[in-house]
Amino acid sequence: MPSRNASACCWPSPSRTTARFPRRLIAERRIRFVRVGRHVRIPESELQGFIDEGTVERLRLYPAGSG
Repeated sequence: MPSRNASACCWPSPSRTTARFPRRLIAERRIRFVRVGRHVRIPESELQGFIDEGTVERLRLYPAGSG
């Protein structure tokens, strides 16, 4: 099944970023994209990969089971 694509101007709203952010990622070639004529599309799998790559796991301050 082909993956869905998001346009650069319509970056998924939960990310709460401006339209400039995905355009900058594309301009800097930091994210994979597909050019369809004048339009640019970003595969959803690429968006998820970008988010996963930047995710920082929480730090455990105390060993498990210590209180």
